[in-house]
Amino acid sequence: MALVNSIQKVYAFIVFLLLFAAASLLISPDALARGGLTLRVDGQLRSAVVVEREPLKRQRRRVIIVLHGSHSSGARIRQRLALDRLIGYSGVVLVFPNAINGRWNVAGAALGKGTDLHFLLALRNSLVRRGIAQAHHIFLAGVSTGGSMALAVACRSPSMFVGYSAVLGNMPAALKGQCKLPRPTPLLLINATGDQMMPFDGGPTKKLDYPGPVLSAAATLQPFMLAAHCKEHAGKKLVVPLAPKSRLGVRIDRHIGCRVPVEDVTVVGGGHVIPGRHFSPNGRFSRHRLAGVDAARLIFGFSQQLR
Repeated sequence: MALVNSIQKVYAFIVFLLLFAAASLLISPDALARGGLTLRVDGQLRSAVVVEREPLKRQRRRVIIVLHGSHSSGARIRQRLALDRLIGYSGVVLVFPNAINGRWNVAGAALGKGTDLHFLLALRNSLVRRGIAQAHHIFLAGVSTGGSMALAVACRSPSMFVGYSAVLGNMPAALKGQCKLPRPTPLLLINATGDQMMPFDGGPTKKLDYPGPVLSAAATLQPFMLAAHCKEHAGKKLVVPLAPKSRLGVRIDRHIGCRVPVEDVTVVGGGHVIPGRHFSPNGRFSRHRLAGVDAARLIFGFSQQLR
């Protein structure tokens, strides 16, 4: 009898643990399934970090792909941008691809060639084939040279993704006059006027993997505004100072009359720093808050409004 009671108690304890684990998964918005994805493209093994909530019922979901900057990785930009905290129960899947040796071939992509273009297309198709993504709801964003890479993809293959975002990255100058979008293409551009690494007004960059030159922020926006039939200079602009005596502020321009959303956010006086929560080199989360502007929230919100 004592043995039976002991077995029953152990069984009850195991059931309790299982129920507790299931409840934790259902209750906690931070309960995420994390993994990776590998592909062989042009004879090379390529990889990406995949972050998704453990699905109770497997179904295709919206996907946000984020390209890292110079000499970085998918895991590092995931930490710095901190998009994980926003996906909650939305069902959105985050994907952070890795460039070869931490460098995107921006120059090649601008010319419509290169293995990175093949990789992003293969990644997109793999996400759909594996039942992870809705084919027409995959959004591409990039930071720094990853942003320039995203813009090159938008110009060369606009229909590959539902929309695009570039943070602290402008369009490669090789695309000047070449970016003729055949259809309205959504774009969110986030830049800073004091950026010395990726010049706001265009010119050579200080990025070793892509020295440039790049177009200005205004010239980067132009083909997207034309394709979307936006009304020139008709956007609603808002300048918000960081503090009463601060030279830093933010200008938000949501262009009106566009057939698809085209928005640009300018950190007035800011440098090459991701606005919002980011992972600093000393291993701690820090804040670069400009009147509550957060690049991760802007990207997430912009991507969710696209249909």
